[in-house]
Amino acid sequence: MAALTNSGEEAVRRELDTDEGIQASSSSSTFPLHIMYETERCVRWIQQGGYKKVCLQFPDELLCDAVCVSESIMHLLGQRVYILADTTYSSCCVDETAAQRVGADAVIHFGRTCLSPPNLLPVLYILTRLPVDVDSVVEAVCGGGKVVALAERILLLADSRCYYAQEEDIEGYEGEKNESLGPIPKHTREEDSTGNTIMSFVGRRVTLPRGTVFRDHACVYIGPDGPSLTALLLRFPESIFYQVDPVSGQVSEMSGIKLVMSRSIKLELARDAGIIGLVVGTVGVSGYVHILARLRRIIRLAGKRCYTLAVGKPNEPKLANFSEIDAFVYVACPGATVVHRGTDPALARKLLTPWELEVALLPGREWTLEQEVDFCSLLPGGRNHIKVDEEGFKEEVAGVSLLSNHLHTIGGRTGQGLDDTSGSVMVHASGVVAKLHQGGGGEVLVGRTWSGLDPSIIPPTPTGVVMEGMKGLAAGYTHEK
Repeated sequence: MAALTNSGEEAVRRELDTDEGIQASSSSSTFPLHIMYETERCVRWIQQGGYKKVCLQFPDELLCDAVCVSESIMHLLGQRVYILADTTYSSCCVDETAAQRVGADAVIHFGRTCLSPPNLLPVLYILTRLPVDVDSVVEAVCGGGKVVALAERILLLADSRCYYAQEEDIEGYEGEKNESLGPIPKHTREEDSTGNTIMSFVGRRVTLPRGTVFRDHACVYIGPDGPSLTALLLRFPESIFYQVDPVSGQVSEMSGIKLVMSRSIKLELARDAGIIGLVVGTVGVSGYVHILARLRRIIRLAGKRCYTLAVGKPNEPKLANFSEIDAFVYVACPGATVVHRGTDPALARKLLTPWELEVALLPGREWTLEQEVDFCSLLPGGRNHIKVDEEGFKEEVAGVSLLSNHLHTIGGRTGQGLDDTSGSVMVHASGVVAKLHQGGGGEVLVGRTWSGLDPSIIPPTPTGVVMEGMKGLAAGYTHEK
């Protein structure tokens, strides 16, 4: 409770909690500023596009360099630029909401990114750089029989900030068993004319040799543990991942099976819930409006109530304000839709992904080990799209909850007591919810509202004369002795 009632001084004095354990120190101590932030490339992009108002978006851990970078760009460009920080949602997404407040016509995004397609504005992604000891990484992967000897095929993946060193890591060390090609961190799609298989996932694309599938490869991930690696583990739980620390070269073997199994409980949360909240986690990713509309329709057809919440970055105190909501679905980019357990354990247990909601409520959507973290794949044209058919919800499906041991039902109530806009309430002056909206949010709100003293209500009759009660202790009252 102290965290909610203090003076706010702690927010000024506390140390900066940076992303994925990266220390908030000047990046120029490791890389020159013009290389770290590619200032000349930024200027060329602005000039070629003819942009007049450009925003530079920095995550918290790079904010210490924001002034130097902006001054360098303004000196080369000869026009003013704007700095964006403390983003409305996840820092890996482009904050188009803040950019539109100054009338920006373009954004340059620095730091870790999910590489999701932008919704409105043209964007230049500057991936920046994390320190990578190439010799240590190569020794960890190819030397001493650590990884190469354990896997027939290796697929090299990397944090977007380590991508600059990826070609250097492979070059000159490709043996017979190293048949990997690194991911291309783009959100565009290209045709392959050589017969190789191209896969796009989690904001990146990899090319697999002809006749192979992803699970045939062991994945070497260069970068720190965090949301990007968690999304990959959920997307490919049957593959073995070797996380390589970019500085020390320390190797950690990982698998997503246990992580997938631990999230199975979220399906029961969605089935048990009577009211479900859709937490908006991005407004800068193309298609977020369509996935919200799709999820609202699924929830309504399943006979449940739905509310859409726009609260910025979600946290436990914010969601605690909505005690009537039984389950929360976090609609965000692939790099943020799964909250990392190390960042916020309580929030990681509470939030569902759109894919998990569809598995729980949508007929025809079957549970698989491969979790879908990109909501664009659920929309028409996506690889995991399933049409929402009202016929599938007409028959009521009952089951016993594994959490509460109570009976829950899905479907069978379409159009009965549920209007087209979830959340509409009609309350009479007497405080009674109209029959048309029975079972909706009005019942919850009326139950939480004190109507005051009503003089029209006849007070209860007196109970009689006040009499003296018993005296003594529970072990023996005075009249029992």
